[in-house]
Amino acid sequence: MKVSIFGLGYVGSVTAACLASQGNKIIGVDVVDSKVDTINSGRWPIYEPGLDKLGVFQKKLVIATKDVRKAINESDVSLVCVGTPSLPDGSVDLTYLKNTVLRINKVLRNKKGRHILLIRSTAPPGTLDKFLLPILSAKQRKFTAYYPEFLREGTAIKDFFEPSLNVIGINKGFPTEILKKLMPDLKVELQTVDIKTSESIKYANNSFHALKIVFTNEIAQFCKAYGSDADKVMELFCRDAKLNLSPYYLRPGFAFGGSCLPKELRALSALMRAKNTDPILIESIDQSNEKLIDSFISLMMSLKPSSIGYVGVTFKPNTDDLRESSVMRAVDKINLRNRSYSKSVRQFVFDNTEALLKIRETASEKLTAVDSLEELIKESDIVVLGPYKLNLKDESKLIRSGKNVVDLKWFRVGTALKNYRKYHSLV
Repeated sequence: MKVSIFGLGYVGSVTAACLASQGNKIIGVDVVDSKVDTINSGRWPIYEPGLDKLGVFQKKLVIATKDVRKAINESDVSLVCVGTPSLPDGSVDLTYLKNTVLRINKVLRNKKGRHILLIRSTAPPGTLDKFLLPILSAKQRKFTAYYPEFLREGTAIKDFFEPSLNVIGINKGFPTEILKKLMPDLKVELQTVDIKTSESIKYANNSFHALKIVFTNEIAQFCKAYGSDADKVMELFCRDAKLNLSPYYLRPGFAFGGSCLPKELRALSALMRAKNTDPILIESIDQSNEKLIDSFISLMMSLKPSSIGYVGVTFKPNTDDLRESSVMRAVDKINLRNRSYSKSVRQFVFDNTEALLKIRETASEKLTAVDSLEELIKESDIVVLGPYKLNLKDESKLIRSGKNVVDLKWFRVGTALKNYRKYHSLV
């Protein structure tokens, strides 16, 4: 295929070389003279192991230019790989990206036939919908997609052909088959999602990578302070593919609780402070967890209830354990709030038999236990879906009740409830 690549920095150069190695003819575009001249002299403006060995200059498959009109008119597909640097406040500078799309659009307006436009620059969710697609014609929007890259310096060529993810964000009608023609040697299945999801995944990935590094180093400081082998600890940690290195816990939901996680976090923090080591990340975990509970209460109060009903209040499903339950912490905070406001909020709960027995024995002054979902719905202005699984029949009862439903996402709910006009969730 004939491909134009806008931005000949790290991502653009690697993309150009790898696409050319599959037989595509590449026209690189950049505003910097030195980058254009370097490529036209048969060299790359960046260093990446293996880049020169692809042999694309010898086959005359790559040229570079500053001429946007030439690049667009002589290509069928354009990839935008320009920089999106940080502004002083940490937000993203979209200037280069927007200016590049504006320049491309000026040429596309007079070009006949289909032209595929793939945005690869890392950009915040909403960038295409808010800033880039409005620049383009209605016809061109159909052929424009967000196609994030997952290249690591030092292993970029391998990452290009075997990416950790192969994701594209599209609107209806985009011809995804073009990617198989463009990159026939790609070894990872393409995941098709909406545009905002594709814009978000790079931020999720990189923040988690950063989190893992900081977490490992804080644990290593803890181990060193107490004379344990940090390398061995993390080696053992990584052997747990059931909980540690797995999808487990990585699903949006509510705050954690229970007899283990809060206690061990506090203990680890105290142990590190005792050795003059700052547990900055470790302590922020509990702070963020508590903030989620506060956000839940703010959501509840915005709905102005006189009563709230909880479908489950234990710290996790299939137990009667109330110890440091995140839902019970919310119950306590709402009860504390009741003392400060003239209008108090009554609270009810329906749960498994053993949990209800324990609630009646130990927490009856905080909330009233009821024996059925029907009774809970009747007594409550808001029904909160906690760690107790409902079936589709139960979900239908909630919809027919006309009550507000707040889902804390311990379980996936059916489409009908999720589309219910009074359905709410925190995340």
